[in-house]
Amino acid sequence: MSALVSVFLCVLIILVRPSIPSRATNPSFITLQPVNIKSTQIGLFWQTNESLSGVIKYGKDFNNLNKLAIDERDLESKLPGKFYSHYMMLKNLEPNTTYYYQTFYNGVYSQIDKIKTPNIVKDIASSKPIYGTILQLNNQPSQNTIILFEMEGFLPLVTISKLSGEWLLSIEQFIARKNEDIQLETWNENSLFTIKIIDENGTMSIVTGTFMALNNNNNSFIIGNNYNLVEEGNVKGAQTEKILSKNNIDIIYPKEDSIIPAQSPLLKGLALPLKEVYISINSQPQYNFRIQTNNKGEWKNIISPSVQAGRYVITMKTEDEKGNTVTLMRNFSIAKSGEQILGTATPEASPTLDVNPIIPTEVPTIFITSPTEIPTATPPVTGQMQTIHLFLMSAVVLIIGAGLVLAF
Repeated sequence: MSALVSVFLCVLIILVRPSIPSRATNPSFITLQPVNIKSTQIGLFWQTNESLSGVIKYGKDFNNLNKLAIDERDLESKLPGKFYSHYMMLKNLEPNTTYYYQTFYNGVYSQIDKIKTPNIVKDIASSKPIYGTILQLNNQPSQNTIILFEMEGFLPLVTISKLSGEWLLSIEQFIARKNEDIQLETWNENSLFTIKIIDENGTMSIVTGTFMALNNNNNSFIIGNNYNLVEEGNVKGAQTEKILSKNNIDIIYPKEDSIIPAQSPLLKGLALPLKEVYISINSQPQYNFRIQTNNKGEWKNIISPSVQAGRYVITMKTEDEKGNTVTLMRNFSIAKSGEQILGTATPEASPTLDVNPIIPTEVPTIFITSPTEIPTATPPVTGQMQTIHLFLMSAVVLIIGAGLVLAF
């Protein structure tokens, strides 16, 4: 009888023992870091070696993570998307407060970690934001692309490209890390930075340069290509061929970042006399045409009505005196029908697009925890349910066994 009871106890121990998930079956973090630090919200940027969906649970109580953050790219659809790079915001936070958070991906919760919001300080004057456009290899806008802005010694900033491929970052709130403390620090036009551009497929571009070079660049980057904006003192944009700015080869209209009317939008430019010019606009479908300049080197064209209102990049290609290909690009917008256009209505005018910083003026000050270590996976929720089922089965087996013992 005692031997039979021992057998049942061994079976019970084996069945109720919790299963340990295999690390090999779970995608691992490549990196996890806080970004866009403010006193009322903190962003978390993380990468995985597989394309997957995930969420973050967070709260002030270690035992009650009662808030949920989803990827910023899923806010509109409310459906979980799969990405290699993930960007989530912990929102509605209190200043100078510790919060606990836990990532959930591929059915696995990470270890709970913590982070502390900084204090509120007085506002500082806003500076001009930096912005640009991300294009695919086919010259179409790259939507939902991560732009990670990094400078040595500073906490990184992140933004996401829009439907038009455009992105914008406010740069007046750089925070420097000094050992375990952080503090506001200024930057200058010669400060060196790195921009990592990562699309939904994990394709990456790296842009290095200074603020001065970035301000002089058209800021149109093709995903998959790398750029050095200060290489040999030559500022480069999305063009991959020889880029020139000559009086006799130019896009006269539209001007850079201008808004042109929807009614008969005009394109106008200069090239060598009686030379062929190829023009393309990254609309959907793409708008292309070829035209020959007159004996004065002028060309002009009315954009087809099929090009709807929106933000676009116009590309002009022609040849110079030596037969070299010259490529010029301009960012511009077509206004909606009936929309008021600021500035003079003549083609030679260059109304500018007013870009406002999207990051509020509230500025964080000191205090954040040290960088987050790579999380270690803990058993998934499904594993807990499986344990409960096994426990019930074991109890049934034990009761039956006890009945058999009593019967004999």
